Amino acid sequence: MSPIQAPAPGLLEEIESRGLRITATGSDLRLQGPRERMDPELIGRIKANKAALISHLAAVAEAEERRFPLTQLQRVYLLGRDDIFEMGNVANHVYQELEGHWDLDRLETALAAVVRRHGMLRTTFTADGQIEEKKASSRVHVQIARHDLRNLAEKEQQRRLLQLRDELSHRKLPLDRAPLIAADVTILADDRMVLHISNDGLVMDGISAMLFMREWWDTYNGEPTEHEAAPFEAYIKAVETARTRPPAERSRAYWYERLDDLPAHPDLPLRTSPAELGTPTFVPRTVRLDEASWKRLKAHAVQRGLTPSGLLLAAYAETLAAWGAGSHFTVTTTVADRPPIHPHILDTIGAFSDTLLVEIALDHELAFADRAQAIQARLRRDLDHRHFSGIEVMREIGRRYGPVQARMPFTFNSAIGYPYKDLDGSAFELFGPRVHTVSQTPQVWVNVFAFEQHGGLVVQIDGVDDLFPENLLADLVQGYETLLRRLLDADAWAATTFDLLPPAQRARRAEANATAVEPSDEMLPDAFLAQAERTPDAPAIITSRQTLTYGELLAHARHGAAWLRQRGVERDELVGLVMTRGPEQIIGILATVMAGAAYLPVDAALPEQRRTYMLQDGRVRLVLTNATTTTTAETLTLDASQPPPPAEADVERQPDRSPDDLAYVLYTSGTTGDPKGVMVSHRSVVNVVTDCNTRFQIGPDDRFFGISAFNFDLSVYDVFGALSAGAAIVLPDHDRAIDASHWLELCGKAGVTVWNSVPAIVSLLHDQAVTSDDSGPRLASLRLIMMSGDRIPPALPAALRALKGDLTLVSLGGPTETTIWNILHPIGPEDDGSASIPYGRPNTGNRAYVLDPQRGQNMPDWVTGEIYAAGVGLARGYWRDEARTAERFTWDDRLNERLYRTGDLGRHLPSGEIEIVGRADHQIKVNGHRIEAGEVETRLAAIEGVHQAVVVRQEASRGDRLVAHLTAGAGGTAGTAERPSDSDLTKALRLHLPDYMIPSAYVWHEDLPLTRNGKVDRGRLITTASAAAPVTAAGGDAPSSDLEKQITALWATVLERADVPPDLPFGDLGGDSIAAATIATGVRKRYGITIPLHRLPEVATVRAMASYIEREGA
Repeated sequence: MSPIQAPAPGLLEEIESRGLRITATGSDLRLQGPRERMDPELIGRIKANKAALISHLAAVAEAEERRFPLTQLQRVYLLGRDDIFEMGNVANHVYQELEGHWDLDRLETALAAVVRRHGMLRTTFTADGQIEEKKASSRVHVQIARHDLRNLAEKEQQRRLLQLRDELSHRKLPLDRAPLIAADVTILADDRMVLHISNDGLVMDGISAMLFMREWWDTYNGEPTEHEAAPFEAYIKAVETARTRPPAERSRAYWYERLDDLPAHPDLPLRTSPAELGTPTFVPRTVRLDEASWKRLKAHAVQRGLTPSGLLLAAYAETLAAWGAGSHFTVTTTVADRPPIHPHILDTIGAFSDTLLVEIALDHELAFADRAQAIQARLRRDLDHRHFSGIEVMREIGRRYGPVQARMPFTFNSAIGYPYKDLDGSAFELFGPRVHTVSQTPQVWVNVFAFEQHGGLVVQIDGVDDLFPENLLADLVQGYETLLRRLLDADAWAATTFDLLPPAQRARRAEANATAVEPSDEMLPDAFLAQAERTPDAPAIITSRQTLTYGELLAHARHGAAWLRQRGVERDELVGLVMTRGPEQIIGILATVMAGAAYLPVDAALPEQRRTYMLQDGRVRLVLTNATTTTTAETLTLDASQPPPPAEADVERQPDRSPDDLAYVLYTSGTTGDPKGVMVSHRSVVNVVTDCNTRFQIGPDDRFFGISAFNFDLSVYDVFGALSAGAAIVLPDHDRAIDASHWLELCGKAGVTVWNSVPAIVSLLHDQAVTSDDSGPRLASLRLIMMSGDRIPPALPAALRALKGDLTLVSLGGPTETTIWNILHPIGPEDDGSASIPYGRPNTGNRAYVLDPQRGQNMPDWVTGEIYAAGVGLARGYWRDEARTAERFTWDDRLNERLYRTGDLGRHLPSGEIEIVGRADHQIKVNGHRIEAGEVETRLAAIEGVHQAVVVRQEASRGDRLVAHLTAGAGGTAGTAERPSDSDLTKALRLHLPDYMIPSAYVWHEDLPLTRNGKVDRGRLITTASAAAPVTAAGGDAPSSDLEKQITALWATVLERADVPPDLPFGDLGGDSIAAATIATGVRKRYGITIPLHRLPEVATVRAMASYIEREGA
């Protein structure tokens, strides 16, 4: 062959610049285009270079004949190698290590022979996204790299092997060099070697990997395959032709009809946002069943009309659901696509696969067998419409709803049952046992690959551990194996639920719940009465105006109790305490329980209608008060400023009284609009008081600050915690109850040692102290701060310790229905604000569970469920409301105890503690994603400059959105520049949260609105949210700068639109993820600035993108 001649320099460029085209046909040249651009000088140059032009154009034509387009899946893999994609910057790569001993020259020769036979193994990929297949006669360099470690000690050999594994297992093979496979051999001894094999999914799917290993083995043993392999270009043409036929049209219509209802991917807990992970590293895990077990499991499946792959997919879906996926989600599977275009298509190595989305809908009212059959039926319907691929479906979802919704990063693949010569995963071990393998796939979080091997089952699960909380994937894989082994029992197929909790987690839960104590017969007034008898002159109540001793307090209480007894008060009867803040509240409480009745606290400042409702609903006929009140009940006015009259009747404990009698009823807000009364017994209160007093070493020298309103259950511990131990309660003045300077003054005068309130009140105390010149002496006695009732700002504990280094800080929790608190967490130095403060462990006599409210299953670590309470602290129920009591308080046969469904959402931590993440009614759904407001709030509150954060839902025209309500930290206010900007907040959140958890708007407040109990008033914030404007780019009608004009031109080219308004969003212009990647690539090439795809929502218009480029390029 004569050498290729080159035409004169610049000639071809000149022809192209004039908009002309030149082609060669045989020995003739043909110039096409506008004649006015063909001047004599150009014609002369073409004639002078005729031979060189014909030679060059013929060579180009020959090369182009070897080029053809990629499949859709190959295009995705190719784009995924780029770091502009979330979870990209990786190849679709499989790595494996085999142990054995081989003739290395023969091994290399056999590998070269396999490469020569298969076009895809002689393939490279061009910069413009084309396949370029070298002819079989072309020389493709095949070499097995050799690493001779025979002269090293065994320990050093192992170190070098691990180092080599780290280098090879996650590499990207070069696209411009065939083959896209690689083999290395490490020589450990003359008869001991390790074979390292890499292959790229661009040229080889899972079935082909098995075919490759078998053919290489056969060729190595002198039995090469002689027949021709199917040409991949023919496959490409067949696929393109199929896209124009009726099945493709039907498939497109089928998927378009389902787009709006197709659920999102499994919503497993995440450790960080996938957008911030950088280059993902996949960790391999394997589930195996031996031959006997696998045969047994397959037999069970066949009896129920299931294929092996259908069974394994159903079990995988069940496991995902147990780890937080919910009951309705979508997974991706790959489908073998080998149309009968060639006699040997079934043994040809290539990328003969496509993706399919599979909708999972689990009805746990049905038996597992029925659920599995439903999944298989859906899979078969979807397979009938596979001619519109999963990639095309995801692209359309992304165009309509954005790139986050288009994520489908959980994949399930099965090579079981391939119809060619019993091919299975045994091929992977023909050269020797496979000791390590791992796969990676761009934009995939967890990949499952099931195959048969040596008669048994192997399920390889490769996942990005760094994306998920600690050990979550390891536990999930263990749960999957547990389920498969359970299904070996025929009875398990009839089960509606499965408990897949790992044994180690079960043991930690049991240890945390091992809180049982001997029940006490003590009644609430008993300890107070004994203390009053021992130390009648000790202070019991301290105010700014007076001090009541234990003896004086007892005298007042006896007077009230006698009055009640004289009027025939009975056990479990409610006595109304209609009070303003003052010592009389405590007198009324003690009088009521000493009389054997239960107290009903009613704030005298409540609206009359609400007071009347509570008294009437409580069937109150006797009222103790210190205020002017209108009621039909018989009333006794108490006045602690006056000496008590002598008791008129015996108020000793009556013999028929029981610790299970009611101590009080507290009304809390109800979902129906009317408050509901929670009934709490003496036994429950005595339990928590005894626990806390013992735990915190409460004694006569302690002084409690009684900041909480007496109709808020924290006050119950203030009263009985103090008076049971001989301590005193310090009460703020009624008219200065919310004056933080007054609190600080009283703390100093009375020597307050114990502070018990909601975190917002503690924050106010702290803020007052840091601005006061004499806070040190005034808080000198303070030793214990107990915080409960609301989320503790992550930075508050450190701020308190900076104020006073010897403080003991405790987080406590529990709804009214569990008697003040049923759970606690000592706040240590490790609670430094970097993460939310755990809810904690159950206190004495109580137990806590995190369960799936639909199935009653224990949730694994990190997985959000509803918190259920059990134990001594459980209330008796709701006053005169059996239906509501039956709804919230239930008997659980599996746990064999009575449970209360708290409505709090939480998750277990590996430490055995529970972390609370919000309320069930604070759960927000945005574009199909479940969001716990508490998680976003914790991350916001950890940002410098943010003091408090509350996230609420706002309805919008395109669905709900998140609105964050914030208060500024030190140095900033709602109206000053010191607070973080919206973009700074978003940037900080992106380090931890996925895009759909980023608020759409931020609203700054001087102070967040509080309810009467000091909790954040979310209802008012939701109303405020309606006025919050989203963060948007500035508007305009035409490009206003050269840069905007350049970006407009780029968008117009990629989107194939003549008109691109600079403020119209990318999605509204018909953009999809592929177009987005192309634009991002164009920006990087032209301006040297990378715009990761997860940042595209911020630059969703031409104008916003131009502004971004200007900022980043500055």
